[in-house]
Amino acid sequence: TATVDLTTDTVGFAELDVSATTTDGIISGTTSDELTFGDDTPTVTSADYPPDAPGGGIGIPGTFHFGAPLPNAVSYTYSVDGGPSTTVPAAADGTADAVYTPTAEGFQTMSVTVMYADGLVSAPTSYFLVVASSAPNVSCDANDPAPGDVIHCTFTPVQPNAVSYVYTVNQGADTDVPAGTDGSATVAITAADAGFGGLPIE
Repeated sequence: TATVDLTTDTVGFAELDVSATTTDGIISGTTSDELTFGDDTPTVTSADYPPDAPGGGIGIPGTFHFGAPLPNAVSYTYSVDGGPSTTVPAAADGTADAVYTPTAEGFQTMSVTVMYADGLVSAPTSYFLVVASSAPNVSCDANDPAPGDVIHCTFTPVQPNAVSYVYTVNQGADTDVPAGTDGSATVAITAADAGFGGLPIE
């Protein structure tokens, strides 16, 4: 008998063909067997930024958990939308956590590879996240006021550490208002005419 170790750089099915040679040089027929090589790419999960669903926001850090399907993972390398790569070491159980803080909202792609102890680097896994809008929430006590009515609107932040807001009424002049200690602000606006309209807030 003979035992061999097989290494492949591909994932999926492979055919193994084996023949035997005797001491007097006679070569046997060939036996074929089909092998299945599993995926070596890492897994990615995040409770803060779930896949394909809005989460977090600009400036809000999220934790991403990396795992490997094979033993002896030593590190993971990730990048977002082709940006700079960051490498994090794997723990004793072969997993790792990385913290990523988005600087833009919308759809983003995190690419992650894993390196194993033998130096093998996996193909990348693509993780699709959606950074939620950072626009503040607005709540007003009237939506259809008459001319001269005073409307009170409260702005609450989505991002942490809000210090001020800028708002306009019907594309008028910008008005800057400071945020309170809880990050919110309330303003009183007088409706100038019928059809008091949109309130863009930054």
